Amino acid sequence: MDMEKEVLDWIERYVTGQMSEEERRHFELVLQNDEALQEKVGQQKFFLSLLFEAGANARLKNQLNKIHDSLPIEELIDSCKPQHSKLYVLWKRYRVAVAIAASMGVLAVSLTLHYMYYGSGIG
Repeated sequence: MDMEKEVLDWIERYVTGQMSEEERRHFELVLQNDEALQEKVGQQKFFLSLLFEAGANARLKNQLNKIHDSLPIEELIDSCKPQHSKLYVLWKRYRVAVAIAASMGVLAVSLTLHYMYYGSGIG
């Protein structure tokens, strides 16, 4: 078990560039002749790249959360709400009165025409 841990330590030091020049050359000579070690180095490189990527993602998410928290969200939402035109507001307020007035106008015109036609003795 200790030998395995030591090999993993060497691999990690090799992958992260923490070996001295002499240690690195010796490790690369051993690496050329040992396929199992080459496989472990590949796995360790992949694992470390995943760790670095996860760390970068976590830092980015943290930065985005800080930016999001600093934004005036309520003001942005209010500025994006559609603004109604004056005509729309007037129509919403007075549509019942306009409908009643129009009905009265139609009734008045109908009665006037009826009186003119039947009241004048034409019909």
